[in-house]
Amino acid sequence: MNGLIQRMKDAWGTQGRRVTHEAPTPIRRPRQFQRFAVKVPACASVGGREIAGTSMSVGLGGLFLACPSAGFAPNTSVLVRLAPGLSGSDGESVVTRGKVAYTDGKGMGIRFTGLTQGDVRRLHKLFASSRTPKTVNR
Repeated sequence: MNGLIQRMKDAWGTQGRRVTHEAPTPIRRPRQFQRFAVKVPACASVGGREIAGTSMSVGLGGLFLACPSAGFAPNTSVLVRLAPGLSGSDGESVVTRGKVAYTDGKGMGIRFTGLTQGDVRRLHKLFASSRTPKTVNR
């Protein structure tokens, strides 16, 4: 009987309220910038650590970097390099600052924080030359 009472206390908490162990559902804001399904070699680095992968979606606000290893923690400031020339296209590299917005089991979302006018021009060229003009809503 004592075991049952203890399980009930654990389930309902000490104040008589039911204790839940579910994480709150995140609130998704609409994207400010359109994303494009652009897959090019990319990397994010902090200090001497670099995580390389492939961009899956890119927009003027940021990108999703698919990477096989664990990404950096959210809110980490990173240096981002998109290198479309390595994938066979004639695009110019984009090197800019960013901040990790989130991570999941597939990679990390990075928000751009230091785009220059030249970076914006190079990104527009990358969007225009994308073999998959379909936009994504990730």
